[in-house]
Amino acid sequence: MAKKKAVSVPAEETKTETAIDVTAMNIYECQALIEQLNDVAATNDGELTEEQLQSFVAAQTQNLASLGKLVGAIKLIEQGCDYCKAEEKRIAINRKRAENRLANIIKYLTPYVKQQGKIQVGTFTLSIRKSTSVEVAEGFNDPFFCRIDAIKKPSAKIIEAARIEKEEAEKENRPVDFVIQTSPDKTAIKALLESGETIRGCELIEKDNLQIK
Repeated sequence: MAKKKAVSVPAEETKTETAIDVTAMNIYECQALIEQLNDVAATNDGELTEEQLQSFVAAQTQNLASLGKLVGAIKLIEQGCDYCKAEEKRIAINRKRAENRLANIIKYLTPYVKQQGKIQVGTFTLSIRKSTSVEVAEGFNDPFFCRIDAIKKPSAKIIEAARIEKEEAEKENRPVDFVIQTSPDKTAIKALLESGETIRGCELIEKDNLQIK
């Protein structure tokens, strides 16, 4: 009986993926790379041009060792961004607390100064200054006493025609191809109220303002 010849099957070619040696990413070298960018940016008010950034990346992709440092620098920059965001949030919270605290202190101190009159405390002078402001009811949109702040997706129609179209579209529950943003013209409203006119939804409010000089 004839023996079967063994057929040799060629081994499959295996593709080897190039890997970055993470252990080679010395944090000090990555930080030095960031400092290098900072030094270049310092000559241009802290900014880097597109050409400078392209040249920088090209230089760091010449070999795996340089690429590893670049990746490490990217991660450090990301961590810095996250830290800044957290700090911004913390500072905003502290600022809001300080503003509320200050407003309440002034609120309770103002009646005392108003009752006592002008007070001299060391080098500071406390006094009350009266002011008048306009208070407008929520949703106030009288076209005669509102100014146009912006028109998004403007129409070729004149403003009055656009306003009428907007009102009709709202009644018919259909979209419009523009949005008019308006706000009360408090300067004009105040002048009219002070002259004795009456404007529905608007009134003058007198305030006592504490001054410390």
